[in-house]
Amino acid sequence: MNSFAQDFKPLTSQSKKLFTHGAIADTTYSLMFDSISTTGTDSAFFPYYLVSPQFTFTDTCEFWGGTECKKQDSNIFIGEMVATNNQGIYRFCTNQGDSLIFDFNHTLGDSSVFFHNQNSTFFIIYEGADTATIMGFADSVQSYRIAHTDADGNVVNSALHDQKITIGKSIGLIDFFRIDYFPDLLQPLYLIGNKSPDLGWHAVTHEQLYDHQPGDIIQYKKIHYADPGPPWENYEIYTTKTFLERTDTPDSIFYKIAQFKINIDSAIGIYDTVITKYRKDNVFKQIPYDYIPHGINIEKKSFRQTNYCDLNLWTFKYVPEFLMYCSADNCWGSYDIPGPPPDITTIHVCGIGLYYDHNYTPNYPYAYTNDLNMVEYFKKNGIECGQYVPVNVPEHHSTPSKVFIFPNPADDYIEIYTAYEANGAAQLFSLNGRLITAFPLQNKHTKIDVSSIAPGMYVLKIVSGSEMHIEKMIVQ
Repeated sequence: MNSFAQDFKPLTSQSKKLFTHGAIADTTYSLMFDSISTTGTDSAFFPYYLVSPQFTFTDTCEFWGGTECKKQDSNIFIGEMVATNNQGIYRFCTNQGDSLIFDFNHTLGDSSVFFHNQNSTFFIIYEGADTATIMGFADSVQSYRIAHTDADGNVVNSALHDQKITIGKSIGLIDFFRIDYFPDLLQPLYLIGNKSPDLGWHAVTHEQLYDHQPGDIIQYKKIHYADPGPPWENYEIYTTKTFLERTDTPDSIFYKIAQFKINIDSAIGIYDTVITKYRKDNVFKQIPYDYIPHGINIEKKSFRQTNYCDLNLWTFKYVPEFLMYCSADNCWGSYDIPGPPPDITTIHVCGIGLYYDHNYTPNYPYAYTNDLNMVEYFKKNGIECGQYVPVNVPEHHSTPSKVFIFPNPADDYIEIYTAYEANGAAQLFSLNGRLITAFPLQNKHTKIDVSSIAPGMYVLKIVSGSEMHIEKMIVQ
């Protein structure tokens, strides 16, 4: 334990941690510091920054597609800055400029106020030290309890009242809460990943990403479509993998896989048995999972548990934004190029591998290239998810799709591109056939707001003239 000793310091300049707020980690919060300043024995740690919502800027910055850009001035959950005198006193600065002062030099039963305004008082009560096992690691811990009262000293049963603050001798901060929007947002957090000592989800390895068992099945659909372009260069391929055997060695995993691949357009299918190897210690991603480096194109990343047919699987989503930086307004916007940037989304799911990979490249002004590789269906741990397509039978032979939907999965909106000249209509159904919503199509391109639709898997039906197209989509 000595090699990790922090002497009960909540945070150090080397801290890399991952927190969440509930039993299901549908949102996670990475923590690291990208700059530190020191004055004598006092230290100030500055967290890396995320990108805030759009705002209207001055005429100084000119970007493609409008008069808005994204400002890089918003802090992560830990607040704007963490300062310490290295004597157990810590100051956390909120986004609003308030300070939360924590004195971690207590004897049993002692309490101290860490925040006070005209409406509320928050203080911590030291409840003592003990030993605990955190994500399989034995550590000495100090425990504090938060108390919340109103201006008259009455208890306020808020989300933080009676919540714990726990600090490990080697691990550091274990149980805490969000600082950035305190006291407007009171949200407890607990640790699920830590670097040095390496605990929990400190990294995603190939052993976790490609974790399959005999009987698992994955069916992929791969599409390449270019408009304009020679029709023979477009294709739609289905690949079905059935995992037959798994062999584990100390450093690797071997899978014996029955694989069937068919080109829908040519109806040419190939069946084969393949052996695939993954090294267990290969690192795919590691804390921080949502880091946005300064000075280059912004990258939207997230790491969280997502529900797939009642399986909560860890999901890493990556969406680059092709932006340029304008120092005059400290903001980011699309390059001033002849046409919009490409639309790229990549999703990896632990226990499945690559789940969704989409690259839509508009070739200004009228053409585009669309490449899509996605999981159409999988069977994992005996649970089936998606719609299996029996592509090895003749009635499913068809031409490549003339409808493209992205992003899929979608958070806030979807865009529908069709090759049909005629206007049409689209309907969104639940998997049990219930109509969720319907909307008209605006010729070849329609943008639809889905932010109010509950997360889940749906079926999108598109009818345009004599053509009909059905597509599975996910709202998350």
